[in-house]
Amino acid sequence: MIILAPKGRNIIARGNAPDNLRSFALDCMKIFVVRKDYVLAKGGAERFTKNLILGLAQGGAEVHLITTNLDEAPPQGVVVHSFSVPKKPSHKKNSVFVEKSREILLQNPHSYSIAISATYPTTIFHLGDGIHKHWLKVKSKNPFSKIFDSFSLRHKTILDIEKNILEGGHKFIVTNSHLCKRHATQYYHIPPENIFVNYTGIDLELFNPGVLQYRNTMRKQIGIEENTFLVGYASNNFQRKGLATMIRAMALLQKRIPDCCLLVLGQDKKASLYQAMARFYKIEDKVKFLGNKADIEKYYAMMDVFVLPTLYDPCATVVLEALACGIPSISTTNNGASELIQHGTNGFILDDARDHKQLSIQLFLLSDEKLRKEFAARTYSAVENLTIRTNSQIFVDLLEKYHGESPIPQSFQDHLEKDFPCLQKGNLSVRINKKYQAFIEESGFLEKNAFVDEENRTRTFRSSKKEIYTLESSGYKIWQKLNYSPETDQELEKCLMAQRAGIDTVEVLAAGHTINQKGERVQFFLSMDLKGYRKLEEFIPLLIQKGISFAIHRLLCRIVQKLAEFSANLHQMGLNHQDWYMGHIFFQCKGISCEPGEIEKIPDSFWLSDPEFSLRLLDFQRLQAHRGKVPQRKIVKDLGQLHYSAMYVGLPATYQMRFIKQYSGIVHLSQKDKKFIKKILAKSCKIKKHEPAALQQRRIWEGKEK
Repeated sequence: MIILAPKGRNIIARGNAPDNLRSFALDCMKIFVVRKDYVLAKGGAERFTKNLILGLAQGGAEVHLITTNLDEAPPQGVVVHSFSVPKKPSHKKNSVFVEKSREILLQNPHSYSIAISATYPTTIFHLGDGIHKHWLKVKSKNPFSKIFDSFSLRHKTILDIEKNILEGGHKFIVTNSHLCKRHATQYYHIPPENIFVNYTGIDLELFNPGVLQYRNTMRKQIGIEENTFLVGYASNNFQRKGLATMIRAMALLQKRIPDCCLLVLGQDKKASLYQAMARFYKIEDKVKFLGNKADIEKYYAMMDVFVLPTLYDPCATVVLEALACGIPSISTTNNGASELIQHGTNGFILDDARDHKQLSIQLFLLSDEKLRKEFAARTYSAVENLTIRTNSQIFVDLLEKYHGESPIPQSFQDHLEKDFPCLQKGNLSVRINKKYQAFIEESGFLEKNAFVDEENRTRTFRSSKKEIYTLESSGYKIWQKLNYSPETDQELEKCLMAQRAGIDTVEVLAAGHTINQKGERVQFFLSMDLKGYRKLEEFIPLLIQKGISFAIHRLLCRIVQKLAEFSANLHQMGLNHQDWYMGHIFFQCKGISCEPGEIEKIPDSFWLSDPEFSLRLLDFQRLQAHRGKVPQRKIVKDLGQLHYSAMYVGLPATYQMRFIKQYSGIVHLSQKDKKFIKKILAKSCKIKKHEPAALQQRRIWEGKEK
């Protein structure tokens, strides 16, 4: 069924349209937007769809909406393609939606398409509902529940659709948070540079601190006293969005603050279970279930704090809307929207979505009116740039820049051929970074065979199989690695694999093989100098030599978290590193020098400001790729090496345990987790046992060199 919204009627009930979009002849474009349900009362994803359509239509595009259900006519001039899908069984509902939406899309092969719900093929797939594979991982810790999910036809269908989309059923991907981008990279090996982060746009004409004028009126209407500490919650999926944790936290909070109340907005089929849960904790009079509300901004105005202890949410729009309304917010590290919460500044972030005790403490802190006002003064600034216009414009810019073509080739080989074209000349076979091709040609590297035979260079390392030099050319400082072992043939490929796993590396200049002046076959790898970086194994001892203050503790926690992300990304991408030591990871912090003698002079106040820093991996020779999962023995070896490094640099055991927990995504250790940790510690001890022999071998080699 096709419906055309009437041109003479204004159907936008609330909020203002964005300014006209800067476009490249948007009026000549036909854009299909796909969303399974266009029911605005349901939640943030539906409101996001409306705002996107509004932005594209205002820009002059011919917009088509593909949906199964709508409760409000879309903006004027928008063509609606509506069809029905079976309500049961649920797996059929998803598969039929894909089939029918695909049929419409394939009938319009020359049009652009933006999928907000899971379907393919599309020009842009908006990964707003997150990675289902990750949701199944965090959904429950109950092994029986996991077994049940593995046999569920619904989950199998969704995973098959997700795989088809993310393994080629799109031109490129837009996510609504860095969290979602990281999961897409981890689970489906999508190059990070092919995923664009675009936080959800908010109607700031509707959601802003001005709505606080409704506070007293709405409280009287609902029957809540002016001095009651009111905590807000909004969702249509109570299990996933952590309502159980919320109720348990309120049960603890009411013992300290009797005059408190929880406002639950949204609907769920299992709402009666949560009402029973409130009765079990004897706080049924403290929890009000109000259902879905069209004028949700007025309900935000009533709240003192907004909380969403979600188990997984790519970017909860309700959190962004609450912040825009000047309401301090609490959410979890599993919510992409928490990237816009500044912990301890405009809200709090929970590490564990099930930790109701920590949540109750955070709520108690925010019951202090003075602190709450300080937080509220900083909420709007966190989201003031997330306008509908900005959000819609990013989609237009992508279409304009790439004209419907993928910015980065999908396959690894295509990526290699595009950015590092191969050049053959006599015995020389080299891949040159396209970015530096002109520099290579002008510097005479090809004519002088300077890739291996450059005379003006300084040797920094030598072993039986490898030499490392530094050289300078045209103002660039370059690191030259020469290998005499055939196993190093694919160092460039391994470097790019690490980058695709979301791990920062060196900037490669060129790589290949040739014959040197002695007639030896040499593998070479040239990279740009990492100016201002320092080995992590050198930086940490200098940092902690005077003791670990609170400021240093915060920095160490951030470094450990980054190392855990690096390791998890590596293993989830099917890679492992056989020399995963801190000596191969380099550190740089913005605004300071990491040179000897400088780190000790840095005051604690600098580290308290949470400065921007980066870590880079430098050695790729020992990187291994696996077709499927990385074997556990390889994972244990990697983590054992990193643990040994941590002991070597003097990092206290508390940070070592923090690393394990963040790497595994766990808070409370099970017996299985403890066995895993024991294996890592055993591997670390084994490495330490071999340390004297390795050092002796090194001394013998250095003696021969002298």
